[in-house]
Amino acid sequence: ASEETKDRIRKYDAIIERLARLEDLSPIGEAPEGCVSIVVDEATVSLKLAGVVDLTAEKERLAKEIGKLDADIQQIDKKLANENFVSRAPKHVVEEHGEDWIDPENIVTNGPYKLVYWQPGQPLVSEHNPTGFGADNVCFKRIVYHEIETASTYEAMLEAGTMDINNNFDLNRREELEERFPGWTRTTPALITTYWSFNQQQPPFDDVRVRQALAMTLDREFITDKVLPGYFPAYALVPPGIQNYDVPRPKASWADWPMEQRIEEARRLLTEAGYGPDNPLRFTFFHRSTGGNDKPPPVARENWKKIGDWVDAQIEKQDTKALYARLRQTDFVMADAAWAADYDDPQNFLYLLDSNTGQQNYGKYSNPEYDRLLAEASLELDLKKRAELLAEAETIMLEEVPIVPMWFQVTLNMLDPEITGYTDNAVDQHRSRFMCRPGLEPGASE
Repeated sequence: ASEETKDRIRKYDAIIERLARLEDLSPIGEAPEGCVSIVVDEATVSLKLAGVVDLTAEKERLAKEIGKLDADIQQIDKKLANENFVSRAPKHVVEEHGEDWIDPENIVTNGPYKLVYWQPGQPLVSEHNPTGFGADNVCFKRIVYHEIETASTYEAMLEAGTMDINNNFDLNRREELEERFPGWTRTTPALITTYWSFNQQQPPFDDVRVRQALAMTLDREFITDKVLPGYFPAYALVPPGIQNYDVPRPKASWADWPMEQRIEEARRLLTEAGYGPDNPLRFTFFHRSTGGNDKPPPVARENWKKIGDWVDAQIEKQDTKALYARLRQTDFVMADAAWAADYDDPQNFLYLLDSNTGQQNYGKYSNPEYDRLLAEASLELDLKKRAELLAEAETIMLEEVPIVPMWFQVTLNMLDPEITGYTDNAVDQHRSRFMCRPGLEPGASE
């Protein structure tokens, strides 16, 4: 840096340090190792990150963001591939404005709100659309959507009273957040199931007795109460709250047994399968590196040890994207995964175990009767009969244990308790048009 720049730094260093949250701001001759640098005019600014940034945590955060973006892209691709969706674009507006038809000043919408402003990294602003469907029944004149990456940012906005709803929070901090924001945290079972897969093409999990023994001895209640508090134990693949499944819901036949009975039966099954002190059951379990999925496996290992010390599970953490790549190639023995519904229907979960599904059938489960029931259900127009067929298929699958349903995840929202018209639901959709605040009247008054 020039002497003039150094003088400016010395003059304003206290202000810069406070604004940038720096411990020290000093001119140096050469940047030490572990720094990132940028060039500003004739000067080079270096920021030391070594020992400050947790690279593992940062990689996990970025992997989660990439996963979310990939999911968003897939959802957009699905919509654009839907001729019915594309055909709804207003032809006369597209012809007049070309690619600019989606600009806020040109876009045509039929809902009670319309887009008025959005730029990447900036809030998205929508305003009352007086000619839209249901426009006479909305309370709020303007809805502002903020793109927020850090908990500290949205918590500061909640404290300042500049935010009414946030669609995420750290479930492990729920008690703390409830103390700070009484009545704000909201959860309900979501259409997301975490399940563990067995590779049934090789020992030891080509034997249903081994799969059954390990599945039944996992203490899901302890995991969802103490390890991942707020989640719900799963004894089936299809989550509660899903549409088009109004039948007695299938679950593992031993789900209501006391744990001691389960352990005793598991020991019998493994002994019958040829395992014991002289022939230990050894295998490696892979788990994802994100989303708290590293916490339950050590509990599982201790659960399995209760069958006998000769049940020896090695736990290995894998980068989440790398593990899903292994799963698609069936390059595992036992591994953890999860599925979030693409659409609100049990078929979206059960098709994962269809032998024709391909790579998403991670353990290569194959049962002709299961496949037949799914195929028959896809042609059945009577929703009750269709649900019965799907339930029959799920029951068969649960008895053969190609997977171990572990827990149902939950929606995570923070909501001003005064807001009305908000209903918790499994698909986590909350329409602004139905929300209001005491003292306001429909007609876009605020």
